[in-house]
Amino acid sequence: MDKLGYTAPQVAELFHIPYATLDSWARSGFFVPSMALAKGRGTRRLYSFYDLVTLKVVTHLRSQGVNNDLLKYLIGNMRVHQVEIENAAIDKFVISDGQSIFALKQDDHDIANLFRNGKPLWAIPIGQVVHNMREAAKALEPIDIEEDGKVKVG
Repeated sequence: MDKLGYTAPQVAELFHIPYATLDSWARSGFFVPSMALAKGRGTRRLYSFYDLVTLKVVTHLRSQGVNNDLLKYLIGNMRVHQVEIENAAIDKFVISDGQSIFALKQDDHDIANLFRNGKPLWAIPIGQVVHNMREAAKALEPIDIEEDGKVKVG
């Protein structure tokens, strides 16, 4: 497990979303940080780098009208494939038709086959998202989970 994480205020600022939205998503179980949950007053949530990648995809699809049930499915699916996504080649995609999430695709032939049914698709260049989030995260000061007294793990 990575020991460095990002606070909810940092994440809210990075994604230009209200802190209250992140708080609501964590409390409702829609998007829960993977490193640490707030455990009472004076503690804080901590998001991993991978959470940033997932949140980037989720906020983009949400802005395009993808429903929350599908987004929740996507979050779970992305967490299952976390290592594969973090190490994704720059030319890998996550593809959705707004009702289903398709596996990571790299082969042009596989992607072309998905377009044959005539439905509109979103193709998210996950490798590029990972690269962009690595660059964006450089501007943040990560919190060391083992050294921060406001983070309660477990």
